Amino acid sequence: MASNVDNSCRIWNTSIQTPGKMGDCEHLRDEIEKKFKGENMEKDRIYWLSDDCPHESLPLTETTYRQWFRLVLGDISIWYKNHSTPNYLGVNPKAEIIYGSKFD
Repeated sequence: MASNVDNSCRIWNTSIQTPGKMGDCEHLRDEIEKKFKGENMEKDRIYWLSDDCPHESLPLTETTYRQWFRLVLGDISIWYKNHSTPNYLGVNPKAEIIYGSKFD
């Protein structure tokens, strides 16, 4: 993952095996923050995460245009087709493919 804006995303160096609906980890926030120190992402730096690493978007201190991306490769558990750019060669991930909006 990477962003062009400092402190626009926070990550924790752990993995979550019991997320809620659509990966929601809010119910685990207190436990995660007690055990792990989160890190705010720096701009223009790439962070290597697994797909079960908790992360969150943070409110920006000023209005700006933020570019953020996540490059997914290797083994993943779920792939949201409507929210991901497919491989131009037509290769789908070896994962459960979910169709439709993950925000509905």
